[in-house]
Amino acid sequence: MPGTRKIATAVGFVIHLLIGLLLVFAGYAKLSGGMPAEVMEKLAARGLSDWIKIIAVGEIVVAVLLVLPWTMPVGLLLESALWGGIILENMETGQSFTPFAVMMILSWAAAALRYPPILGAAFLPKPEAAPAPAPAPAPTA
Repeated sequence: MPGTRKIATAVGFVIHLLIGLLLVFAGYAKLSGGMPAEVMEKLAARGLSDWIKIIAVGEIVVAVLLVLPWTMPVGLLLESALWGGIILENMETGQSFTPFAVMMILSWAAAALRYPPILGAAFLPKPEAAPAPAPAPAPTA
C-alpha cells in the first residue's frame, strides 16, 4: 500500500523534526548563554562547563543530520550516543533518565517509520525471493 508507506514516512519525519527542533533549541540555549544558572552550576560541578559550546554545536549538528533523509542513519546513531550520555549522566547523579530514554525510543521508532530497513534483519522479516523467470524458448530456424 503506497499510501500507507507515505503516511508512515511522514509521521516518522514529523517525529524526527520535533526531536531535531528540541535539540536545536537546547544547543542554541547553550550557545547563547540562555541556560538556567542552576543547570550551569551543575555542569560546572561535573567539570563540563568548558565543554558547553562543543556540546551545543554537537546537538545542532545531530539535529540537522537526523532530519535530512540522506544523513538520517548517521544522525540516529549520533543522537543515540547523545541520549545515552545524558542517560548515564542522570543515572550517575540520581536524576530521572526516563524522558531521555523515551526520546531515544521515539527516535528509533520514527527511523523505522521513515526507513524500515534501519532496524536490520534481526527485527524485520526477510523478503521472499521472487521465483526465477522461466527460460525463454530457443528460437527455431
